[in-house]
Amino acid sequence: MRKEAELRAIAQGLNVTSDEDRVGDAAKRSIALAVAEFLQEVQLTKDPKTYRGYDVALSYFRESCPKVHLESIDRKDLLKFTAFLKKEKKQSPRSVHNKFACSQTFLAANGLPKLVSRTDRPKFVKQEVEIYEHGELESLLKVCSRYHLTLDKFLLMTGLREQEAMYCVRNDVNLVSRAE
Repeated sequence: MRKEAELRAIAQGLNVTSDEDRVGDAAKRSIALAVAEFLQEVQLTKDPKTYRGYDVALSYFRESCPKVHLESIDRKDLLKFTAFLKKEKKQSPRSVHNKFACSQTFLAANGLPKLVSRTDRPKFVKQEVEIYEHGELESLLKVCSRYHLTLDKFLLMTGLREQEAMYCVRNDVNLVSRAE
């Protein structure tokens, strides 16, 4: 009777745990708790942008994986995660690759063995950076708001990258010698 009830529950799409699973549950780690602890550590040690990337990737992973315990994650869950990112979240190949890499870092930080081979990892084609010609740049700057015009000119004239510009303060710029 117990087995019939278990099979009915599975047929209805419910997650069923056996008696053996319940006995070992105390020793198993919750995915939700492991994600929370991992994100807390990332928030303390990494840049806010890095934290946001991990937060999104791991929330997508949890959304795609119905399992409760870390130890129950297997190769198929990671392959399903890749498919979920492509089909459900409409992510670009580069974004799928990056979010997959975040999930791998999370699993490795929690002591799980490598579950996928190189051939299982999502692929993407590196694209050449588009370079704007002088006329294209002038056209772009003409339609910018005052804020974006100032920002774009600052980036162009200094050669700073996004994060370097975010943390740049007046003392970082020497207007007399025009050197940093």
